[in-house]
Amino acid sequence: MKNLVRWIGVAPGLVCLALVVDLAGSAAVKQWKRERTERETLEAEARQEPYRNQEWGHRYWEEMNRYRERWESYWIYRLSDRHGEFLNVTNGVRSTYLPRGSWPGHSHTVFLFGGSAAWGHGARDQATLASWLARVGEEHGERLDVRNYAESGWVNWQGILYLLEKLTDGERPDVVIFYSGVNEAMSARLWPQVRRPLYDGEMTKAALTDWSLGEARPLARTWDYYRRTSLILSALIPPPGRLPPAPPLTREALADRTANEYLADKQAVETLGNGYGFSTMFVWQLTVASKPVLSAQEQQYAGWVPRTPANTAPIGWWLMDTDLRSFYEVIGKRVSDGGAIDIGSAFVGMSQTGFIDWMHTAENGNERVAREIYRHLEPKLHQSTPHAHR
Repeated sequence: MKNLVRWIGVAPGLVCLALVVDLAGSAAVKQWKRERTERETLEAEARQEPYRNQEWGHRYWEEMNRYRERWESYWIYRLSDRHGEFLNVTNGVRSTYLPRGSWPGHSHTVFLFGGSAAWGHGARDQATLASWLARVGEEHGERLDVRNYAESGWVNWQGILYLLEKLTDGERPDVVIFYSGVNEAMSARLWPQVRRPLYDGEMTKAALTDWSLGEARPLARTWDYYRRTSLILSALIPPPGRLPPAPPLTREALADRTANEYLADKQAVETLGNGYGFSTMFVWQLTVASKPVLSAQEQQYAGWVPRTPANTAPIGWWLMDTDLRSFYEVIGKRVSDGGAIDIGSAFVGMSQTGFIDWMHTAENGNERVAREIYRHLEPKLHQSTPHAHR
């Protein structure tokens, strides 16, 4: 009897200890897996062209691995300020090449929006798409102040909100460019049950739900955190999804919806341009499928190429499978028919590596994209007198 009483007294403590060990251990395992994945990705990136042949290649990806966001009220997040060897960000905006001096009648301000490809994933500050646009303009006698307002993971709607802030703050561009498409298509494909999903479609909803639950019902929030963190409990009792089930949409219907939303974004920015006096360009983002001749490295990203050990991508998300390619090209055709700019000829005649995965261009790829965009940009630079800019 005494032993039973003793066990009844000890049992709650043992249960609490087991729960703490389970929670701490599960959290440690999850963090270790995340850090291991980040390190494996970093090393794989550094082994690719052009980085493996550059003395700065590994240092670049080490710096990229320290990428951290800061949370914002309206567009969810933006890159936190940083000053390094390759990546420099002030007030959330990445440093961009700017021609020196004053060029009366030939100075223009260009706002660039988009996701990580526009922002410059894989490129140093002076070789991003924004910097290459400024360099190509300089070659043609135009001084372009290209402001890199893109952000990794952003969809058009976040860029539009950021554009609105810049306009209401008094900034006046001559041309606004959205180089986008991948995040819109990927978000729609992954989270079809969400209206105009962000990338990640669950992240914002989860963060707000967790915060409000923690404020109103802290015990329920503690239980929810434990249930989602514990590897043992989540395996035995999987936590419910944070989103409703996906609707029964066909791929064609989803492609139609995504294209219509993209064109509605374009129309909204064009309407803003009419009021604020800027020209608008929506440019459909290129992928490795846009390149007629693939290098050996680029074949790793092309899911329609027969797989061999030599052309298997070491990181799964680098690959564009045939279904994604088809889905993306259907949307691209529809938005191009609706007035989005098609720069699909940018990589014609290029056999060397221009992509570092299926969606991100290397520095030489950024140059190709910039030159093709500039062909469409140049006529717009002289449609009106440049603003007196802030």
